[in-house]
Amino acid sequence: MSTTAPPTSGPSAGSVDVPPGLKRVGVAPSLKEYFADLWAHRDFLVTVPLGELRAQNQNSALGNLWHLLNPLLLAGVYYLVFGVILDARADIDYYAAFLIIGIMTFTYIGKVIQAGARTVVSNLKLIQSIRFPRASLPLAATISETIAHGPAILIMFVLVVGTSQFAVEPGTGAELPPIWPQWGWLLVVPATLLMAMFSFGLALFTARATFHFRDVQQVLPYVLRIWMYLSGLFYSVDFVRENAGDAEWMVWIFQANPLWQFFTIFREALIDGTGTLWVWAAAAGWSVVLMIAGFVYFRANEAEYGRA
Repeated sequence: MSTTAPPTSGPSAGSVDVPPGLKRVGVAPSLKEYFADLWAHRDFLVTVPLGELRAQNQNSALGNLWHLLNPLLLAGVYYLVFGVILDARADIDYYAAFLIIGIMTFTYIGKVIQAGARTVVSNLKLIQSIRFPRASLPLAATISETIAHGPAILIMFVLVVGTSQFAVEPGTGAELPPIWPQWGWLLVVPATLLMAMFSFGLALFTARATFHFRDVQQVLPYVLRIWMYLSGLFYSVDFVRENAGDAEWMVWIFQANPLWQFFTIFREALIDGTGTLWVWAAAAGWSVVLMIAGFVYFRANEAEYGRA
Protein backbone atom coordinates (compact mmCIF):
# COMPACT_ATOMS: atom_id res chain seq x y z
CA MET A 1 0.00 0.00 0.00
CA SER A 2 1.54 3.22 -1.05
CA THR A 3 0.98 6.67 0.26
CA THR A 4 1.22 9.93 -1.57
CA ALA A 5 3.57 12.40 -0.01
CA PRO A 6 2.39 16.00 0.23
CA PRO A 7 3.90 18.38 -2.28
CA THR A 8 7.16 19.87 -1.18
CA SER A 9 6.90 22.92 -3.32
CA GLY A 10 4.30 25.55 -4.04
CA PRO A 11 2.83 28.38 -1.94
CA SER A 12 1.29 27.66 1.47
CA ALA A 13 -1.52 29.60 3.13
CA GLY A 14 0.92 31.54 5.23
CA SER A 15 3.34 32.34 2.44
CA VAL A 16 1.03 33.53 -0.33
CA ASP A 17 2.22 36.85 -1.66
CA VAL A 18 -0.32 39.63 -1.42
CA PRO A 19 -1.01 41.20 -4.83
CA PRO A 20 -0.09 44.87 -5.18
CA GLY A 21 -2.81 47.22 -3.93
CA LEU A 22 -4.36 44.61 -1.60
CA LYS A 23 -3.86 44.02 2.12
CA ARG A 24 -4.32 41.00 4.33
CA VAL A 25 -7.63 40.92 6.20
CA GLY A 26 -7.30 41.54 9.93
CA VAL A 27 -3.76 42.88 9.78
CA ALA A 28 -3.43 46.28 11.42
CA PRO A 29 -1.61 48.87 9.33
CA SER A 30 1.66 50.28 10.54
CA LEU A 31 1.71 53.68 12.20
CA LYS A 32 3.14 55.21 9.03
CA GLU A 33 0.32 53.71 6.94
CA TYR A 34 -2.26 54.75 9.52
CA PHE A 35 -1.16 58.39 9.58
CA ALA A 36 -0.95 58.41 5.78
CA ASP A 37 -4.54 57.13 5.72
CA LEU A 38 -5.60 59.90 8.11
CA TRP A 39 -4.00 62.46 5.82
CA ALA A 40 -5.76 60.91 2.81
CA HIS A 41 -9.07 61.52 4.61
CA ARG A 42 -8.28 65.18 5.39
CA ASP A 43 -11.26 66.37 3.33
CA PHE A 44 -13.53 64.27 5.54
CA LEU A 45 -11.94 65.81 8.66
CA VAL A 46 -12.94 69.30 7.52
CA THR A 47 -16.12 68.76 5.49
CA VAL A 48 -17.96 66.74 8.14
CA PRO A 49 -17.33 69.22 10.99
CA LEU A 50 -18.46 72.14 8.84
CA GLY A 51 -21.63 70.29 7.90
CA GLU A 52 -22.37 69.43 11.52
CA LEU A 53 -21.86 73.04 12.58
CA ARG A 54 -24.32 74.24 9.94
CA ALA A 55 -26.86 71.62 11.06
CA GLN A 56 -26.62 72.38 14.78
CA ASN A 57 -29.37 74.59 16.17
CA GLN A 58 -30.69 75.21 12.64
CA ASN A 59 -34.27 74.89 13.90
CA SER A 60 -33.82 77.58 16.56
CA ALA A 61 -34.30 81.29 15.95
CA LEU A 62 -30.76 82.22 17.00
CA GLY A 63 -29.10 79.27 15.27
CA ASN A 64 -25.40 78.86 15.90
CA LEU A 65 -25.33 81.94 18.14
CA TRP A 66 -26.08 79.46 20.90
CA HIS A 67 -22.44 78.40 20.68
CA LEU A 68 -21.69 81.81 22.21
CA LEU A 69 -24.84 82.41 24.23
CA ASN A 70 -24.63 79.22 26.28
CA PRO A 71 -21.25 79.97 27.92
CA LEU A 72 -22.16 83.65 28.31
CA LEU A 73 -25.41 82.81 30.09
CA LEU A 74 -23.50 80.37 32.31
CA ALA A 75 -20.96 83.08 33.10
CA GLY A 76 -23.80 85.41 34.12
CA VAL A 77 -25.38 82.81 36.40
CA TYR A 78 -22.07 81.84 37.99
CA TYR A 79 -21.11 85.49 38.50
CA LEU A 80 -24.36 86.09 40.36
CA VAL A 81 -24.05 82.96 42.51
CA PHE A 82 -20.32 82.84 43.21
CA GLY A 83 -19.23 86.42 42.61
CA VAL A 84 -22.11 88.27 44.28
CA ILE A 85 -23.93 85.93 46.65
CA LEU A 86 -20.93 83.87 47.84
CA ASP A 87 -18.46 86.73 47.28
CA ALA A 88 -15.77 84.54 45.69
CA ARG A 89 -14.44 87.68 43.96
CA ALA A 90 -13.15 89.07 47.27
CA ASP A 91 -9.49 88.28 46.49
CA ILE A 92 -9.50 88.29 42.67
CA ASP A 93 -8.87 91.31 40.46
CA TYR A 94 -10.92 91.49 37.25
CA TYR A 95 -13.23 88.74 38.53
CA ALA A 96 -15.66 89.02 35.61
CA ALA A 97 -12.85 88.44 33.10
CA PHE A 98 -11.41 85.71 35.35
CA LEU A 99 -14.77 83.90 35.31
CA ILE A 100 -15.52 84.38 31.60
CA ILE A 101 -12.15 82.98 30.54
CA GLY A 102 -12.62 79.93 32.77
CA ILE A 103 -16.15 79.27 31.48
CA MET A 104 -15.11 79.55 27.82
CA THR A 105 -12.14 77.24 28.36
CA PHE A 106 -14.10 74.62 30.27
CA THR A 107 -16.97 74.72 27.76
CA TYR A 108 -14.61 73.89 24.89
CA ILE A 109 -12.86 71.02 26.70
CA GLY A 110 -16.15 69.57 27.93
CA LYS A 111 -17.75 69.71 24.50
CA VAL A 112 -14.83 67.93 22.82
CA ILE A 113 -14.79 65.18 25.44
CA GLN A 114 -18.54 64.58 25.22
CA ALA A 115 -18.56 64.79 21.42
CA GLY A 116 -15.72 62.28 21.32
CA ALA A 117 -17.70 59.89 23.51
CA ARG A 118 -20.44 59.74 20.88
CA THR A 119 -18.28 59.28 17.80
CA VAL A 120 -17.97 55.49 17.67
CA VAL A 121 -21.40 54.45 18.94
CA SER A 122 -23.23 56.93 16.72
CA ASN A 123 -21.32 55.90 13.59
CA LEU A 124 -21.38 52.10 13.87
CA LYS A 125 -23.16 51.64 10.50
CA LEU A 126 -20.57 53.84 8.81
CA ILE A 127 -17.75 51.93 10.50
CA GLN A 128 -19.22 48.60 9.38
CA SER A 129 -19.66 49.80 5.79
CA ILE A 130 -16.52 51.74 4.93
CA ARG A 131 -12.84 51.22 5.62
CA PHE A 132 -11.19 54.32 7.08
CA PRO A 133 -9.03 55.15 10.12
CA ARG A 134 -11.45 55.21 13.04
CA ALA A 135 -9.43 57.85 14.88
CA SER A 136 -10.68 60.30 12.26
CA LEU A 137 -14.07 60.32 14.04
CA PRO A 138 -12.84 61.78 17.38
CA LEU A 139 -10.44 63.98 15.41
CA ALA A 140 -13.30 65.37 13.30
CA ALA A 141 -15.27 66.07 16.48
CA THR A 142 -12.28 67.96 17.91
CA ILE A 143 -11.90 70.00 14.73
CA SER A 144 -15.62 70.79 14.75
CA GLU A 145 -15.56 72.14 18.31
CA THR A 146 -12.32 74.04 17.63
CA ILE A 147 -13.88 75.81 14.65
CA ALA A 148 -16.97 76.62 16.74
CA HIS A 149 -14.68 77.94 19.51
CA GLY A 150 -13.09 80.52 17.20
CA PRO A 151 -15.83 83.15 17.57
CA ALA A 152 -15.91 82.44 21.32
CA ILE A 153 -12.27 83.48 21.56
CA LEU A 154 -13.05 86.77 19.82
CA ILE A 155 -15.99 87.37 22.16
CA MET A 156 -13.70 86.55 25.07
CA PHE A 157 -11.27 89.27 23.93
CA VAL A 158 -14.10 91.80 23.77
CA LEU A 159 -15.52 90.88 27.17
CA VAL A 160 -12.13 90.97 28.88
CA VAL A 161 -11.62 94.53 27.62
CA GLY A 162 -15.22 95.57 28.29
CA THR A 163 -15.55 94.26 31.83
CA SER A 164 -12.13 95.62 32.80
CA GLN A 165 -13.35 99.17 32.22
CA PHE A 166 -15.52 98.90 35.34
CA ALA A 167 -13.27 96.67 37.49
CA VAL A 168 -12.40 97.75 41.01
CA GLU A 169 -9.88 96.38 43.45
CA PRO A 170 -11.48 93.97 45.96
CA GLY A 171 -11.56 95.37 49.46
CA THR A 172 -10.59 98.96 48.63
CA GLY A 173 -12.99 99.73 45.80
CA ALA A 174 -10.22 101.55 43.94
CA GLU A 175 -10.51 101.48 40.14
CA LEU A 176 -8.27 98.98 38.41
CA PRO A 177 -6.45 99.97 35.21
CA PRO A 178 -8.43 98.84 32.16
CA ILE A 179 -7.14 95.98 30.05
CA TRP A 180 -6.32 96.67 26.40
CA PRO A 181 -5.06 94.37 23.62
CA GLN A 182 -1.40 93.49 24.15
CA TRP A 183 1.26 91.25 22.63
CA GLY A 184 0.69 88.64 25.31
CA TRP A 185 -2.67 87.89 23.73
CA LEU A 186 -0.80 86.02 20.99
CA LEU A 187 -0.18 83.29 23.58
CA VAL A 188 -3.81 82.33 23.05
CA VAL A 189 -2.81 80.63 19.77
CA PRO A 190 -0.40 78.04 21.24
CA ALA A 191 -2.64 77.74 24.31
CA THR A 192 -5.59 76.78 22.08
CA LEU A 193 -3.43 74.27 20.20
CA LEU A 194 -2.37 72.59 23.46
CA MET A 195 -5.97 72.62 24.67
CA ALA A 196 -7.11 70.93 21.44
CA MET A 197 -4.41 68.24 21.78
CA PHE A 198 -5.37 67.64 25.40
CA SER A 199 -9.10 67.44 24.59
CA PHE A 200 -8.50 65.17 21.59
CA GLY A 201 -6.57 62.75 23.80
CA LEU A 202 -9.46 62.57 26.26
CA ALA A 203 -11.96 62.26 23.39
CA LEU A 204 -10.09 59.14 22.20
CA PHE A 205 -10.40 57.64 25.68
CA THR A 206 -14.11 58.39 26.00
CA ALA A 207 -14.81 57.16 22.44
CA ARG A 208 -13.53 53.66 23.21
CA ALA A 209 -14.89 53.63 26.77
CA THR A 210 -18.40 54.48 25.53
CA PHE A 211 -18.17 51.75 22.88
CA HIS A 212 -17.64 49.17 25.64
CA PHE A 213 -19.91 50.76 28.26
CA ARG A 214 -22.75 52.90 26.92
CA ASP A 215 -23.41 54.27 30.42
CA VAL A 216 -20.21 56.29 30.20
CA GLN A 217 -22.03 58.80 28.02
CA GLN A 218 -24.65 59.32 30.74
CA VAL A 219 -22.18 59.63 33.61
CA LEU A 220 -19.71 61.87 31.78
CA PRO A 221 -21.55 65.22 32.29
CA TYR A 222 -21.55 64.66 36.07
CA VAL A 223 -17.86 63.75 36.10
CA LEU A 224 -17.05 66.88 34.11
CA ARG A 225 -19.12 69.05 36.47
CA ILE A 226 -17.29 67.72 39.54
CA TRP A 227 -13.95 68.23 37.78
CA MET A 228 -14.95 71.81 37.02
CA TYR A 229 -15.76 72.60 40.65
CA LEU A 230 -12.39 71.19 41.75
CA SER A 231 -10.38 73.15 39.17
CA GLY A 232 -10.56 76.77 40.32
CA LEU A 233 -13.14 78.01 37.86
CA PHE A 234 -14.69 80.29 40.49
CA TYR A 235 -11.80 80.76 42.92
CA SER A 236 -8.05 81.31 42.87
CA VAL A 237 -5.17 79.20 44.12
CA ASP A 238 -4.82 81.72 46.98
CA PHE A 239 -8.22 80.58 48.25
CA VAL A 240 -6.97 76.99 48.31
CA ARG A 241 -3.73 78.01 50.01
CA GLU A 242 -5.56 79.95 52.73
CA ASN A 243 -7.86 77.03 53.50
CA ALA A 244 -5.20 74.34 53.24
CA GLY A 245 -3.32 75.65 56.28
CA ASP A 246 -0.07 73.72 56.64
CA ALA A 247 -1.13 71.09 54.10
CA GLU A 248 0.88 72.50 51.21
CA TRP A 249 0.43 69.21 49.39
CA MET A 250 -3.19 70.19 48.77
CA VAL A 251 -2.00 73.23 46.83
CA TRP A 252 0.37 71.06 44.78
CA ILE A 253 -2.44 68.64 43.91
CA PHE A 254 -4.68 71.55 42.98
CA GLN A 255 -2.03 73.04 40.69
CA ALA A 256 -1.31 69.64 39.12
CA ASN A 257 -4.88 69.60 37.80
CA PRO A 258 -4.57 70.11 34.01
CA LEU A 259 -7.86 71.98 33.88
CA TRP A 260 -6.54 74.58 36.34
CA GLN A 261 -3.38 74.85 34.24
CA PHE A 262 -5.38 75.66 31.11
CA PHE A 263 -7.49 78.18 33.00
CA THR A 264 -4.27 79.80 34.22
CA ILE A 265 -2.43 80.08 30.90
CA PHE A 266 -5.47 81.71 29.27
CA ARG A 267 -6.10 84.03 32.22
CA GLU A 268 -2.49 85.14 32.47
CA ALA A 269 -2.28 85.70 28.71
CA LEU A 270 -5.46 87.77 28.47
CA ILE A 271 -5.45 89.62 31.77
CA ASP A 272 -1.73 90.12 32.47
CA GLY A 273 -0.27 89.53 29.00
CA THR A 274 2.21 87.11 30.53
CA GLY A 275 2.72 83.41 31.14
CA THR A 276 4.27 81.22 33.83
CA LEU A 277 6.83 78.84 32.34
CA TRP A 278 6.19 75.85 34.61
CA VAL A 279 2.41 76.06 34.07
CA TRP A 280 2.92 76.07 30.29
CA ALA A 281 5.36 73.15 30.57
CA ALA A 282 2.90 71.16 32.70
CA ALA A 283 0.00 71.86 30.33
CA ALA A 284 2.15 70.86 27.34
CA GLY A 285 3.18 67.67 29.12
CA TRP A 286 -0.44 66.72 29.86
CA SER A 287 -1.40 67.47 26.24
CA VAL A 288 1.31 65.35 24.63
CA VAL A 289 1.04 62.43 27.06
CA LEU A 290 -2.76 62.23 26.92
CA MET A 291 -2.88 62.54 23.14
CA ILE A 292 -0.36 59.69 22.69
CA ALA A 293 -1.92 57.52 25.41
CA GLY A 294 -5.41 58.16 24.05
CA PHE A 295 -4.35 57.22 20.54
CA VAL A 296 -2.71 53.99 21.73
CA TYR A 297 -5.75 53.09 23.84
CA PHE A 298 -8.22 53.86 21.04
CA ARG A 299 -6.28 52.11 18.29
CA ALA A 300 -5.63 48.97 20.36
CA ASN A 301 -9.31 48.01 20.00
CA GLU A 302 -9.99 49.53 16.59
CA ALA A 303 -10.70 46.19 14.88
CA GLU A 304 -13.59 45.53 17.28
CA TYR A 305 -15.57 48.70 16.50
CA GLY A 306 -17.03 47.29 13.30
CA ARG A 307 -18.17 44.05 14.98
CA ALA A 308 -20.67 45.59 17.37
